[in-house]
Amino acid sequence: MQREMRRKDRLITAEEAYEILDKCEYGVLGTVCPDGTPYAVPLSYAREDNVIYMHCATEGRKLENIAFRDQVCFTVVSAEDVELKPESFGTLFASVMVFGRVEVVESDEDKIHGLEVLVKKWHNEYYEKGMKYIMAAKDKTVVLKLTIEDISGKARRK
Repeated sequence: MQREMRRKDRLITAEEAYEILDKCEYGVLGTVCPDGTPYAVPLSYAREDNVIYMHCATEGRKLENIAFRDQVCFTVVSAEDVELKPESFGTLFASVMVFGRVEVVESDEDKIHGLEVLVKKWHNEYYEKGMKYIMAAKDKTVVLKLTIEDISGKARRK
């Protein structure tokens, strides 16, 4: 589902949006609480193809919200593209919004895979050590799999 963007002059291509998504370190996952209250939490993540993997504790509000409604929004802002322009009361930036459905990964095989994707992004130089850590900690963590249904990005670069 493609969402309409008001500032079409700042729209970036899907390819650029994926590049920004891949280079950012953290994003904010937006969910809805059962009482309708919005809830957003910053998370580290890694993308593989059309999926964003995240991990979290085995309980908490985020998981309760996902059980209530699996539709989420995930947003990143590229820190290296932010520049304040006080003389023009503006800011240069690049950001991406992802909409999709998130699920808790159930099978050990899929869970290990999701954690491996995270290790490759964050700790690839320690891959073997990371895989040992995954095997020891996989039962104490939850892996979330966000399937991207829509991605859009915008940037102000001048």
